[in-house]
Amino acid sequence: TGFTALGIVKDETGGTAINGVLFRIPHSMFAGFDRREVGYDRVAVGRDHFELIPLAAEGGDGKDVALDIRPTEKVWVYVPQASFRCEANEEYPILQSYVDTVMQGCLSWGGEDMAKSFVATTAGWSPYFLNDTPSSRRPWLFRREYNVIDKILRGHPATHYADRRHPEEFASAFLLKMMRGTWAVPRRNTVFTGREEELGQIHSRLTTTPAGQHLRNGIGTLEVTGMGGVGKTQICTEYCYRYFPLYYGLVIWLSAQSAETVAACYRQLMSDTTGMDVQDKDTDEVVAEVK
Repeated sequence: TGFTALGIVKDETGGTAINGVLFRIPHSMFAGFDRREVGYDRVAVGRDHFELIPLAAEGGDGKDVALDIRPTEKVWVYVPQASFRCEANEEYPILQSYVDTVMQGCLSWGGEDMAKSFVATTAGWSPYFLNDTPSSRRPWLFRREYNVIDKILRGHPATHYADRRHPEEFASAFLLKMMRGTWAVPRRNTVFTGREEELGQIHSRLTTTPAGQHLRNGIGTLEVTGMGGVGKTQICTEYCYRYFPLYYGLVIWLSAQSAETVAACYRQLMSDTTGMDVQDKDTDEVVAEVK
């Protein structure tokens, strides 16, 4: 998958003021930038469309440094092409690492005021917000100025800060919905016969409400009980194969012979579906995240 990046979109309602940082580069570097910014057009900005703010002097002597553009210089901005403009989704989420990079730049050049202005003037925030930073549950290890950044994001409901998810949470919330297939279902018994009444009862209980209404969404719970050796596993296995993929898009089989086998299945499921290393994760944490 990829990620959703920032871009400037023309405001047809009359214009919006935004903050930015200008970098002076030699003309020879433009070709490299153009290749890197695929999906963007380099557009010239007229001198009457921006205002240069004096740069605060180092050392705190109070004498700001005035900035200006030389007559031979041009100001350019990269604008996303129309075909590349789209909202974030499960395949192209907003990444916290990307947001951190932008907001760290704002904090460096304009302090919290600039960072807050960036957040306030940015639209398109989305619940598809992935906290992809290393050790995302321990931000103090790798995220510079994380406390300031998170405070600003938290203060603007439009950012969907409350919807930001760690990788395993994002996978379970969005990616598993796109998965299709069966996982760990036992091999089908090719000579299975009979039990039509029981199979019909299982399907009815899982797909209709007590009032007899058809149920296509939601979670149904059904226990198949009986003495050992009467064929409970065979019936459930046959049901999985009989109604996949006609009725179910994804079938996951967890072995419940013991607490240990259930925990092992949860670990393997998380590893297979998210690619995460669960070796050092606590069992209770793994089970909670899978659920």
